[in-house]
Amino acid sequence: MTTTAVAVGGGRAQGAAGFSRLTLRGKGLAAVAALFAYLIVASLVVEAQRARLTDTVEELERAHAEEDGMARVNVSLAQAIVATNERYYRPGAGRDFSDVAVAVDAVHDGIAGLTPRFPFLALVSAQIATRAADLAFGREREALLALREALHEAAAAMDRATVQIRNRRQDLNALYRARYDQVSLISIGLSIAGMLVFGALMLLFLTRLGWDLKRLQERALAVAKGYRGPALAVTRDDEIGALERSVNRMQQELVERETQVELARCQEFHREKMAAVGALAAQVAHEINNPIAVIAGIAEAIGEKRIAEQARRVAAITRQIADMSSPQPAERQLLDLNGLVENACAFARYDRRLRKVNVELDLDRRLPAVHAVGDHLTQVLMNLLTNAGDAIAEAGVAGRIRVATRREGAAVLLMVTDNGAGMDERIRARAFDEFFTTKPQGKGCGIGLALSRRLLCESGGDIALESQPGQGTCAAVRLPA
Repeated sequence: MTTTAVAVGGGRAQGAAGFSRLTLRGKGLAAVAALFAYLIVASLVVEAQRARLTDTVEELERAHAEEDGMARVNVSLAQAIVATNERYYRPGAGRDFSDVAVAVDAVHDGIAGLTPRFPFLALVSAQIATRAADLAFGREREALLALREALHEAAAAMDRATVQIRNRRQDLNALYRARYDQVSLISIGLSIAGMLVFGALMLLFLTRLGWDLKRLQERALAVAKGYRGPALAVTRDDEIGALERSVNRMQQELVERETQVELARCQEFHREKMAAVGALAAQVAHEINNPIAVIAGIAEAIGEKRIAEQARRVAAITRQIADMSSPQPAERQLLDLNGLVENACAFARYDRRLRKVNVELDLDRRLPAVHAVGDHLTQVLMNLLTNAGDAIAEAGVAGRIRVATRREGAAVLLMVTDNGAGMDERIRARAFDEFFTTKPQGKGCGIGLALSRRLLCESGGDIALESQPGQGTCAAVRLPA
């Protein structure tokens, strides 16, 4: 029983899915075919009822014919009774009973024709035949009296048969009216049911079609105005479904193009910013290097080692800033990842978000070179550091960022770990989506991690996040050694 129910339910589901995959033209043809099938079935049902009505009419006609036959027999029976009575009250006419015999034969033949329908008339017919035969051999008056009695018995039997046939005719009349009313009700009911069902289905189809078209129109206008949220749910497999998929594809292509434009803009902005910082650092270094050199020389001459040490530190900082912000090749090359990390972290310390954050370096000094674009790695690391600074500021704790490198098989890992606010599973799952951000408006556009992943993929690397709410975040960058 359960298997049968599952099979029936599965068949219905497959039928509904098959219908939903039809085109609008196919659905229209299916609706017309269903309408024709319904009309054929309805016609067959009505025709079956009409056949029953025709049978009733035929039976009623047979009843009328039987009633007419019985009327003729009754007339013959009355004539035979009159002839018998006349001969009975006219004695001395001899043995000529031809007039009575003719009337009796008519009665006998008529009753014999009714015997198959009314078997009890067979006995009466036999009695009449016997009494008619006695007229030729018996005593005249006694034979006529016996014949008359037999005819009266036949009249009583005919009355009973007449009552039966009349009742049957009345029953057939009632049955005819009932079946006629049934045919009328079935015809009207099938017509109303067909109109209601097909009207409701057509109304439902058109309502859903209008709703889908309106939803499609609203989404197309929203995409044109800048909507870049979740894709439109495709609920159909016909031409409307194709339009829905086209709108989603258009939205996806717009998102991809906008993402590429935004990524290119961010990279260009990064290069311009670094170039500007480099130019400024070069000018500052040029302006202060000579005074610093003089200060360092005087300090050494007078033996002030501390002054000389601080002067050399200032000179190193200016050189570090100039080296960090100098233009780098856009092609992949062998890089010292540790040196790049040290320069980037030293440069990032001047960011206001990291001024009060303790940045710890844990670098593997036996690390092999990596094959990547230096500017890309710098941009990725700066993004990770600033994100860590924002997470620490959100958590409101004493900030600590640990930047570590190590070898792992054929890859090199760069890990940036903070003790900031962390992320839950939902946010971590969307962290690399373009334009997704949890930062307040104006403080982030949601492109940093997406750009970082794309830049790393161009170098054959990848990035992954591990995070728990309130426990900080670890961003692991994997690069080919």
